Amino acid sequence: KMERHEDSVHSFERALAIKKTSLDDDDEDFGVLMHFIGNSLFALKKYINALSYFEDSTERKKMHYGINDEEYAMAVVDKAATYVKLGDETRAMESYHDAIESGGLPSDSWELGIAHKYLGGFFFNKNMFDASFESYNVAIRIFEWCIDNGQVSTLKYDDIVQCYTHLLELEDDRSGPISESRGTICYKLANCYVEVNRHEDAVLMYREAIMIQSQIFGADHLSVANSLHNLGNCYRDVGDFDKSADCLSKSLSLSTAAFGDDHEDVADTCHCLAVTMTSRCELDDAIPLFERALAVRRKKLVGQDTNIASSLYNLAVVFQMKGQWNNAMRYCKEALKIQRLSLGDDNPVTSRTLECIGNIHKDRRDFENALDCFSSCVSHGNFKLQREIAVIYQFRGEQEKANEMFFKATLHAWEQLGFPKSKEDPRKEMESMDITLMLDKRKEATDDKDML
Repeated sequence: KMERHEDSVHSFERALAIKKTSLDDDDEDFGVLMHFIGNSLFALKKYINALSYFEDSTERKKMHYGINDEEYAMAVVDKAATYVKLGDETRAMESYHDAIESGGLPSDSWELGIAHKYLGGFFFNKNMFDASFESYNVAIRIFEWCIDNGQVSTLKYDDIVQCYTHLLELEDDRSGPISESRGTICYKLANCYVEVNRHEDAVLMYREAIMIQSQIFGADHLSVANSLHNLGNCYRDVGDFDKSADCLSKSLSLSTAAFGDDHEDVADTCHCLAVTMTSRCELDDAIPLFERALAVRRKKLVGQDTNIASSLYNLAVVFQMKGQWNNAMRYCKEALKIQRLSLGDDNPVTSRTLECIGNIHKDRRDFENALDCFSSCVSHGNFKLQREIAVIYQFRGEQEKANEMFFKATLHAWEQLGFPKSKEDPRKEMESMDITLMLDKRKEATDDKDML
């Protein structure tokens, strides 16, 4: 679990050796241990060794549990993944097929989706397009169910992106470039691109979806409104605030015409448009939009809903930017109350609101209360605020405390950037190195988003 796979292989092999002295050779523990060793060897990219353990584990689990058991099916899936890494496409396909046919994988398991995705790719490469289309669609249904029910992290959206990308190619031959199904695929693929931070690709897909939806349903259809809404948010994420405002304004007009003013979708678009207006520093335009969204959300949602807290927080930020600290504090405190009840004190969203309250206190030169807020945030893991605490100590003339806190802030940034530190006194390590040169080298090795 700690990804110390060399150590785990050593410990599992010791366990295996000990069990061999006291258990019969066909004991079920051996199959389980061999599967564990295979997983760690796979993580270490020792695929040939891993395959040997997976094959042994598979046969033992088949004997003990039968082919309809999940333990057996999971071992077959891991064996198939190893064949993929070794470039043995045929055996990988056969193993994934065996895992599906065994019935051992739960119908809502990510691994079952992976098996269908691989079969879809195999059939695609063999020009068996109907079979490929069917396998990819099954995989997507499983993946989306898992994500909707919170079973996986966003990192696994890459699997869905691969499925949708191939489905787009298949859809051209099945329905042509303008079809309802192609528009849906473009829209869903764009959503997945957003999840994996491929915003430029998402923009292209949203624009194609809007073009198709407009031709099939008309420019005032709700599907167009939904795509415009997401495209507007995507443009904001890449810093194109003018296009973001344009898309969100059009989406707001369409959704308001369809639902009226008193609808959650209208409130969502109002909120997003207000966020864009805030990014453009058009604060007087942002406030009524946030207030409109808040009024609908108070009416339609339960009192402790986090969407209500989000509107309250964003209103507080705008009022703080305008220097209206009383209004900012009032909205922040109400948002914080909801977030503490709904999310807990350790949640980053809650910490962000408490940080905002601290900043309002700091703007008012109420340093004692600002320190309390920032210190609470740090205690819940927001170490970036150590710098703000140091600044307040400077304002108060407590230079020794300020220096110590500046050092802690620098050390945290140093560790976050992955730079080495001395085991004795990290300050000596920092002072002896050219930070600018190290940052330049790190930038060469990472993409722009990681550096930011």
